[in-house]
Amino acid sequence: SSFVVLQMIASLFPNYIRLVLPLGLFLGIFITFRRLSTQSELHALHAGGVGLGRLSTPVKSLAVVVTFLGLGLTGYIEPLGRFVYHSLHHQVTNGIIEAGIGEGIFIDTPDGYTVRVERSLNAGKEFYGFFGYRENGTGSVETVTARRGEIFTSGDEGSRSMRLFDGEQVSWTGDGTDRTRMNFSVLEVPMDLQGTNPY
Repeated sequence: SSFVVLQMIASLFPNYIRLVLPLGLFLGIFITFRRLSTQSELHALHAGGVGLGRLSTPVKSLAVVVTFLGLGLTGYIEPLGRFVYHSLHHQVTNGIIEAGIGEGIFIDTPDGYTVRVERSLNAGKEFYGFFGYRENGTGSVETVTARRGEIFTSGDEGSRSMRLFDGEQVSWTGDGTDRTRMNFSVLEVPMDLQGTNPY
């Protein structure tokens, strides 16, 4: 989603700010003293008894502030931002946001399902337009379609399952001679979303 993209972009800001701060400080000092020199302001200040040491005092103070700010960015904020970025990148490329289902991609789950949703909300825990497909070792095929669904935690071990609403479950043999169709209003499907393979 666009919010995740904005999070990824924002997590990279500390890295670029760390690079820009020293350059900005240098350019600011250079431009300021160059203008003072070209407009003969330095001569007027020297004539008034203001030397370079006194002029450089605010510059030194600003440089100290920028130095400590850079140390804070390098030592804490930048590593934290990179951790957030790589965490979001891993979640996006695996099609899962907080153990939810990413929208618009096919996901192969460890228990044999291939699933896809058209729209995903609430960090992938609520979705619409669900399609699931599974083929077992005997050649039989099972498909599940649902108008909407949600992911919830069940049992003492905290296992995740899907609760599907207003859908249809169809099973048939490999040669297509025997088919079973069931319409449902609510269907709970245990499904392992860890270690998925998106494409």
